[in-house]
Parts: sequence; structure tokens; C-alpha cells
Amino acid sequence: MNRDVTHARVAAVVAMNGDPVRRNYEITQAYADISRAFRDTLGIEEANWCTFATWASATAGDFIRGDQVPQFLLGRLADDERFSMRLAKALMNREGTRPRSARVRIRGIVERIAIDVAREIAAGNLKVFRELAPVFVEMIDLYRRHPKPSAEEVKAHMRGYLRPGPSTVDGQSRLVTAFSLYADAAASDDPTRRSQLVLHANALVGFHEQIRLQPAIENGLMAPFEIAIDEALGIAAQVGVFKPTRARLHEKLREAVHHGLLRREVDRLRQIYRDAITELYMTLTVPGRVIRLGADVKYPKGGLPDALRMESVIAHDLELALLLESLGALTNGEEDSGARDWTRITDRMHFIVDLFRASQRATHLFDEPFTEKERARLDEGRLPKAADRVAV
Repeated sequence: MNRDVTHARVAAVVAMNGDPVRRNYEITQAYADISRAFRDTLGIEEANWCTFATWASATAGDFIRGDQVPQFLLGRLADDERFSMRLAKALMNREGTRPRSARVRIRGIVERIAIDVAREIAAGNLKVFRELAPVFVEMIDLYRRHPKPSAEEVKAHMRGYLRPGPSTVDGQSRLVTAFSLYADAAASDDPTRRSQLVLHANALVGFHEQIRLQPAIENGLMAPFEIAIDEALGIAAQVGVFKPTRARLHEKLREAVHHGLLRREVDRLRQIYRDAITELYMTLTVPGRVIRLGADVKYPKGGLPDALRMESVIAHDLELALLLESLGALTNGEEDSGARDWTRITDRMHFIVDLFRASQRATHLFDEPFTEKERARLDEGRLPKAADRVAV
């Protein structure tokens, strides 16, 4: 596995086609290497955006490999035994299948959904990496060539490297500001100011990322369900021209009844899917714990560092304070920091910013994302086995 932090490496990972699982491993490792190179080159010891992206990509890998979705959905169906029986009965009435065949069909639907969910998540993971990894590498290269550039020099360089305009229309002006803040942090001798600058930069990069992902998050993860249902159950009835014979009319009425029955069950299945995918998607595994994005962020023992408390932020960085206020995150408490609705960007950003604040000084986030056995297999050109992974 190539560990160099270069544009060539990023381009090679982006160009990997046909094996999304392998590419996810490479993206995750690249984020980890970029994160540490950014820390070491700029002299910023606190977690940068790539530090968090490492673990987000590693968590996405569980979906892309299909490790979680099928069993989780099937488990949810098993929990609702009465519904599962109704769905199986509806399938039997619709298709004349036996109970065992109906159960096989249900499993097939779930597995098809899992494949399409994995494809959506892999595409989102690649989209973010393709845009943001090169920007961090460019910043590292700039500091390697000029060890102590000023914030204005960094801003001028990034303006030439990035596209102008807002994130909503494919612009990258927010990133220019973010990397200027990283430069200010690298140059600052004041620990309080440095922490606030890093948080501000991380928040702006995270906001840009979430804006980019918003269309896929709003629409993309429900699409696999609808496609699988339409294709696997054949709900979209074909309306043909037929002679209104009594037998044919009876058959059409029977079809309409069963379509209605399936529709009711599909509505329930859709809700189970939405709840399950929300719970799964809103999960982040980091060293030592699993973070639920719907739960409140747990602050470090002793609370937030003084530099990142509301009073200090307001006193030293009004723009950061206004950003936090707009996201409902200008507080010192843990309450109500969880993302209640993952499709709403403000809900997600409230959680993300609080996670950044709570974990910014957690040095274990710079740990390797893979075990030695996993990396050895990847170096040999093979995919790791489940037994190679240990709990992080």
C-alpha cells in the first residue's frame, strides 16, 4: 500500500474502478496518512478535518463491504414478526409462492437494497475524497516548499488553486477561507487562538463537504429501496388492453386487491428501511468507541477545553461564534447536540461541529485505521479478512 502523501497517489486512488471495497481501504489509509502529514508539516497537533474523515471513511467501509445492512434489516424484520408474516402472506397471495419462497424473496429484496446502498455510499465517499484530499495535499506541498508562508500567501495560492464561488454551485471559496485559517493556526503562538482557528477551519471544510453531499443524502439512500421494490415485487402493474370478459375482469380485480395489499406492506417496509438506514448511517466508529450521530456528543472528562468554550469563542473569534450560533452549537453543554434528522444539513452540522470541539485534542484519532494484518494483506494486493480486524 502506497503511503506517500502526493497528488499522484490521490489520483491513483480516485482512478481505481471496479473494486469499491479495495478503493475504500485505500481512501481510508490515504486520509490517515494525509492527516498525519498535515499535522507534522504545519505543526498543528490538534485533529484536522482529514483526521475525522479517516474514521468516517472506515465506517463507510462497513456499508460498502455489505457487513451491516442485510443482517440489520433482516433483524428489524424479525423484530416485527407480525409484519413479517403479513408481508410473506401478501407475497404468497401476489405470486402464488410458498412460505419458504416468500422468505427467500424478502431476503433477496433486502440483499438487493444492501448492494445499492453500498453503491450510493461508495460514490459519496469517493466524491468527497476526490475533491478534498488534493486540497490538503496541495497545502502540505506548499509548506514543504515554503515552510512558513503567511496566511495571505496561502490565501493567494489557494485562490489560484481552487474555484471561486459558493459550495452550493460547485464553488470552493469556503475552502479558501478554511485553509487560510489553518495557516493562521500554524503561525500562531497562542494555544487558545490556535485551537479556535483549527475548529473554525475544520467546521468550514465540514460544512462544504455536507453541502456537497446533501442531494445524495436527501434522495440517494431512499432510491435503492424504491428500485428494489419496483423490480423485485413487480408493483408497477402493467395496464394492458383486454376484453372485459367476466373471468378477465375478476382477475384484474384480484390483481388490484393484491397490489393494494402489497402497497400497505411496502409502506411499512419503507418505514422500517428508513429507520434502519438512519440508525446505521448515523454511526461513526472511532478508536475506543462507537458514536451514534443521533445521540448527544459526550464531551471529554472535565468538559470542553477553555479555548473552545462559548465565552472564549465569542471573545476571540466572532465569525466562528456566528457560525456556531447558526448551527445551534454555541453552547457549553452536551444536550441536544445529536442529529435528530440526518437529512437536514443543519442537524448534521450541529452534531459534527460539537464532535469536532469535543474530540479536537484527542490524539488517538491519529492512530492507524487498520491492523498490521489488514495492512499486510493490502500490501500483498489482497483484501483483508474479517478475522484480521480487531476492535478499535
